[in-house]
Amino acid sequence: MTGCRLANESIEGKRIEGMIRFTNNCLSPPHPASTLVTADSRVCRKRRSNHGVSNVCHTGRNKNTRPKTRRIDYRVCTFNCRSVATDDRLAELLEETKTIKYDIIGLSETKRAAETHMMHRDGTGVFLGKRNTTSVSGGVGFIVNSTLLPKIQEIKFLNHRIAYLTFQVDRRLSCTVFQVYAPVADSDPEELADFYESLEEAYTACRSRYKLVILNHYNDLEPELHRRRRAAWAAFNNIKNTTDALSCPRIRAQLFDSIVLPALTYGSEVWTFTQALSERVRVTHAALERRLVGISLSEQRQRNLHREDIRAQSEVRDPLLVIKKKKLGWAGHIMRRNDGRWTRLVQEWYPIGEKRPVGRPRMRWSDSLKEQISLFDGNHLKTHWSTIAKDRMAWKAVIRDHIR
Repeated sequence: MTGCRLANESIEGKRIEGMIRFTNNCLSPPHPASTLVTADSRVCRKRRSNHGVSNVCHTGRNKNTRPKTRRIDYRVCTFNCRSVATDDRLAELLEETKTIKYDIIGLSETKRAAETHMMHRDGTGVFLGKRNTTSVSGGVGFIVNSTLLPKIQEIKFLNHRIAYLTFQVDRRLSCTVFQVYAPVADSDPEELADFYESLEEAYTACRSRYKLVILNHYNDLEPELHRRRRAAWAAFNNIKNTTDALSCPRIRAQLFDSIVLPALTYGSEVWTFTQALSERVRVTHAALERRLVGISLSEQRQRNLHREDIRAQSEVRDPLLVIKKKKLGWAGHIMRRNDGRWTRLVQEWYPIGEKRPVGRPRMRWSDSLKEQISLFDGNHLKTHWSTIAKDRMAWKAVIRDHIR
């Protein structure tokens, strides 16, 4: 996609589209049951359980009877639109939203000069905050489906990075959605402290029963990578005594690959994998690998051992190949979907009439796929990777060729 970026953060972690489910009086709908009313007004229900189907008879409604529930589903999305400063760009974005199912879309980096509240001709509500006063960056907002618009109770823009929207779920409950555009990790410490302090104050002051924070990190994977490293070390420490007691290197490697490696590479299929990020993952995995075989870094240097020598002793899998395989599998999965999800639409959408900002563009998720898998005839693109991915058998052959 040219001219815009898709946020890695979302409700489900790896997807751009999520769902909130609300129920009254319990957390899930009752078990499916078929009822039969007999002559003595007894009700017999066949309720499914883990042990099969059993008959449960009740003489009437009592305090132990499970109340009826009603489930309400809401689809909440987030999108880094790069700019809706002009009405033409906003109209173009609203046309794209017609191809997906949503209730609320949280927008980041709107770059709007002034706060805007408007209603589209199809009844869709558009609420945009203003950008940073000292630059042309920042700005958050919401696009609300016409079916949810009557339930909106409050929309407030705290600053150019934080906004929240409160809507009514039922007569007693409400939900508040916070749209957040976070600064990058290497920003000024005072700016980071002010941002998180403002977010904490807004979250604490909110009185809604349900609260949802949509965080957009501007393609910053440093916090996520830090969590993956901590999770990998925690997983390894849990099995350290077992791996030390094992004498078979193959069994030890299988235990490591099945417990530690998934913790390190969780969600990596949606990472924008730069060379620096690859090196961070490789260094973390090498440290874990040395602990597995019982060799310290100073001992490795004294014995002049290369990382291939450590790999021969540990027999574990290469983490970069595992991540590459996961990314290729996820790319093929989203390109073969035909249900109108954002994950595919943003890969095929090219903004019209929008110029790139000055400077080298940030690396995007699909750039590595285009460079490694797309077929070129000289400098001319012959077959795009997304076209190959739509053919399942051809894509499996691509994965086999790249994961060797």
